[in-house]
Amino acid sequence: MNDFMLDIGNPINKTYFDIISNIDYQGSKLRVYRAGSVPAVVTYPYVVIASRTGSDAPDKDSFGYDATQAVHVIDRYPANNGTETKINDISTLIIGAIRRIKNRIDIGERFNVITSTLDNTITITQQTDTYQYYTHEIRFRHVIEQLAEVPSGALLFEGQTIQFEGQTLTFAQ
Repeated sequence: MNDFMLDIGNPINKTYFDIISNIDYQGSKLRVYRAGSVPAVVTYPYVVIASRTGSDAPDKDSFGYDATQAVHVIDRYPANNGTETKINDISTLIIGAIRRIKNRIDIGERFNVITSTLDNTITITQQTDTYQYYTHEIRFRHVIEQLAEVPSGALLFEGQTIQFEGQTLTFAQ
């Protein structure tokens, strides 16, 4: 087991950003921002990778996490107009994509996703004098294992695959 627990924040944010920014909606890729980085002038609808929670869930051999990640889908219409249709359609695409995370999150640190489930959703409507805003918050729950570090030059076996010094060999079933 590693001597210390790594933070899941950067790997999970990057994974969500990569997955969601590659989703096509009405002929374009979704616009995705991290919390705190939404520009002052933005095109609607857009997606924000928002708050994350995490709690310690280790076993005797490895560190682990019970983590949640929120995603906000936001749309805007002139006051007293518009519907939730776009945010619902986009949310359906995001839910389908994120629930398929069932394998490794490997971006330097080594994490293995044990489960990916939809934790909850909520729709919030806000109205100003000029705009009607719709926000759909989607929260996912992941059970994640931190894998032991692999020494440089070691063989790494993963199912039907062997990795060694940047080379991958996959066996047919």
